Amino acid sequence: EKNVAQLDPDVIDSIRKLVDDRSNIVTVISGRKAAVFDEWFKDVNNLGMCAEHGFHVVLPERLRRGSNNNGGADSGSGTMAPPAVGSLAAAEGRGWRCIREAEDEDGSWKMVANELMKQYAKRVQGSVVEQKGCGLTWNYQQVIATQLCREIAVQLERYLDPNGGPE
Repeated sequence: EKNVAQLDPDVIDSIRKLVDDRSNIVTVISGRKAAVFDEWFKDVNNLGMCAEHGFHVVLPERLRRGSNNNGGADSGSGTMAPPAVGSLAAAEGRGWRCIREAEDEDGSWKMVANELMKQYAKRVQGSVVEQKGCGLTWNYQQVIATQLCREIAVQLERYLDPNGGPE
């Protein structure tokens, strides 16, 4: 993601304090991409993370299968992680997993939605289309576009609804 906002250092410190307390298991959830999480939390160990609202997941270290840092009580609990994602953070040992099981999904809806969203991004200066593993977003956080939001929703429904969209 371009121009990703930085987290306030106090937020990172608070999360670190929560994670350091062995009675806590902490997971942070956001719509941001996994690479953003890796940057934001690169110095926070034992943190669970859900990027793209849970499409990509890193379990907290204490919940990972075969972890030696679980205090012994839940050792060998058999916690299963979703299927692995190609190269996301694998080199750093983060162990990102993806909820998508196979690459054989029908992606034609994404092409249609992407083209429509790009037209709106051209109309609204400062807005961008973001492609994510599980979908697309038209990000207009930097502009006021309430009416256009309704309009794009109607257009998407018209093009993507198998029943022909709103009447």
